[in-house]
Formats: sequence, structure tokens, C-alpha cells
Amino acid sequence: MLSTYLLQYSFSFLVYACLAYILTKLVLAHKKSSIPTRAKRLVILLTLYITAVLTVTVLPRLEFYLFAPDNSLHIEVHSPSSYQTRHFNLVPFRTILSVASGKAFAGMDAVNKVQVEHLNIAGNIALFIPIGILSAFLFKGRHRNEQLILFPLLLSCCIELVQYFELRGADIDDIILNTLGGLIGSALCLLIRHLYHNFTQKSEKGGSIGLKYLLPIVYFTHLKGNLLNE
Repeated sequence: MLSTYLLQYSFSFLVYACLAYILTKLVLAHKKSSIPTRAKRLVILLTLYITAVLTVTVLPRLEFYLFAPDNSLHIEVHSPSSYQTRHFNLVPFRTILSVASGKAFAGMDAVNKVQVEHLNIAGNIALFIPIGILSAFLFKGRHRNEQLILFPLLLSCCIELVQYFELRGADIDDIILNTLGGLIGSALCLLIRHLYHNFTQKSEKGGSIGLKYLLPIVYFTHLKGNLLNE
């Protein structure tokens, strides 16, 4: 189910990603001297990933077809709307508890029900983990913690708001799960960087201490060999 879902959006992502890449490069070109190269690469990666998220959430799905005999190319645009009326949930944890208790998606068969439940809970979390990781690399300064919280929160709020106006489901639980995913990604990134920093520091200290005690031994061995030769 997930592989089919991703395959349906692959062409759309390629189109939107090319447009996002070109626009990002044009914006960064105007600030060439003020932004380091590493930061530019992170901005491009983050932009492309956000484009992927928007592709599967709010942007119209594009499909192309080749028709014989002239192999003419036709592109169809599918509206992302999946509801006839707007659905909006402002009660925190209502959907999460409904899915956890098995009450949600009751009309589906067992296999599809489990897949949709996992996609609804785990998918919303996993979708924002890379955003948290890239944000942790990109954001610096004393307001970094606030930025790492607000960025996935505001992005998720914008997605849910657009979904509401597209006659789709908008749910505060999706915002909670998305924000949680962003925080998990940021925490993982910061933890790995902290462990790596401590490991390299200990390795450097250990290397310097080892070298400090090793040099006299090498010098004494060399001196002793010279005395024996004499």
C-alpha cells in the first residue's frame, strides 16, 4: 500500500522538486556572500524535503500518459480533495485515542485498517523526523530551541489549514504528531552530535596523553640501543 502510494506521487514530486530547486537557487543567488556554502546545501535539502511533504499532503497530484500511435504526452491534474464536506477536529488526542482503541476506520477490512492506522499515527511522526534533523543542522544561535519547536509546528499548521480549505480533513492530532516527529528528529541529531563531540574530545585527550608517555619510552629505547652498539 505504501509503495503504491509513493509511486502515485513520484511524477508530481519530480515536477514540484525541479521548480522548488530553481526558485531556491535563485533566492540564494541574491545572498551569495552572506550565506555559507554548507548552509545553502542544507537549505536546498530542507526545501526539497518540504516539497516532498507538500506533494503528498496538499499539492495537486500530476499523472502523465503516453498515447499510441503518436506517443503524445498527456498530463492530468488530480485535486487532492478527499472529502465532500470540510472535516475539522480541534479536540487534542481524539483521533489518536480513537485509532489506538480500534474505533477509527471501523468499516475497513483488517489488513487495510492496520495499514491506514499505522500511516495515520506512525506516518505523521516519521514524515517530520527528517525536517527536525535538517533544522537542527541549519538553525544556530540562542533562539535555536524555539526555532526547532516552532518550525515543524507552524509548517504542520499551514498544511492542515490548506487541507481544510481544500475540503479535506484537518486535525489537531496531525499537528501534534507532526511536531512530535520534528522534535524527535532534532533531538536525535543533537544527541548524535553531542556524543560525537564528546568521543572526539576524549580521543584527542587520550591520544595526547598516550603520546606524552610514549615519547620517553621511545627515546629511552633508542638511547639504550645506541649504548649497546657502542
